[in-house]
Amino acid sequence: MAICSTGSVAFIFLQFFSSTPSQLFAGQLLNGCIIAFYPTCASAYVGEVCPLALRGFAASMTNLASLLANSLPLASSKLCKKGRYDEAEKSIRRLATPGIDPSLKLAHVKETLRLEDAFKSDNAPSILDCFRGPNLRRLIICVMAYDIQEFTGNILFIDYAVYFFELAGLDTSEAFSMNLCLTAIGFVGTCLSWWVVSFVGRRSAYLWGCGTLSIFCFIIATLDFAPTATHAATWAQCSLMLICNFVYDITIGPYCFVLLAEVSSARLRGMTIGLATVTCHVVSIVLAVAIPYAMNEDQGNWRGKIGFLFAGLGALSTAYCFFCLPETRGRTFEELDVLFERKVSSRKFHDYEINGAVAASEELR
Repeated sequence: MAICSTGSVAFIFLQFFSSTPSQLFAGQLLNGCIIAFYPTCASAYVGEVCPLALRGFAASMTNLASLLANSLPLASSKLCKKGRYDEAEKSIRRLATPGIDPSLKLAHVKETLRLEDAFKSDNAPSILDCFRGPNLRRLIICVMAYDIQEFTGNILFIDYAVYFFELAGLDTSEAFSMNLCLTAIGFVGTCLSWWVVSFVGRRSAYLWGCGTLSIFCFIIATLDFAPTATHAATWAQCSLMLICNFVYDITIGPYCFVLLAEVSSARLRGMTIGLATVTCHVVSIVLAVAIPYAMNEDQGNWRGKIGFLFAGLGALSTAYCFFCLPETRGRTFEELDVLFERKVSSRKFHDYEINGAVAASEELR
């Protein structure tokens, strides 16, 4: 993350001092490649260092902002793998509360690594392992959890909000003011999600989030049939955009990163999250190119009717969540490994009983 931050600063300078469109494009492209590493690294890092009680809260914060890399200690598990035990103990001391014994925690990390080495095969993890057995199911869940962010219209009420407000009938100053409100409401929603994530399950949040956004996008699209001079319809559309952003930032937005950290296996976490990130960015690029043409009055002239597209995709996403998205809240990584190994139905994850971590370890053996 420190290397990515340094590279991003350099490429931002390239964008700032660019004198031709090609230089600007090169700076944006290179900076985009660097930024793509942040969600992958952050979600994997959370899964490695956070205890169960803080895992959901910490992972959801990825939705608010990228963390400062130089303020984060290295993961103790990574340091132990390299034999740097003194540094690992210092890392644990920085992360833990005063009541935690760092040496005891370090011993636990060492034993966990020893068990992992005993369980895994002689070959090093391969990206192909993500497409085999239970890991394929985990990969698909992570990919869909990420892509559903795009399918439910976040690009519409985040990236193209100002343009949408202007097409709806607001003047430039009103559109800018509404965009400020959009950002503020999104911030409030994300902050509330830190509390909500401890009480509302991942599956429930996705189901309600997808379903609600699908309905609101349908209403936004329907209101676009009203005459352009109807100010009530215009303000109704814009207000629903604000509500959509709030719903997104309290459900799908932060919960996505929680699922990435929990669903991916410890051995393949980085690769799984990386593949999910790549697919999400591919979908994002396609929509970023297509949506402006579809909305533009000189091209597709869909205007607010673009909501029908996201209403349909949102409905399909809701169906996927109902049948395929498991509930991971309150489960340890060992329990999740057992559930995936036993091929438990996603709808039964919440009620499936496992007799503690001992049973989980025995199952993996």
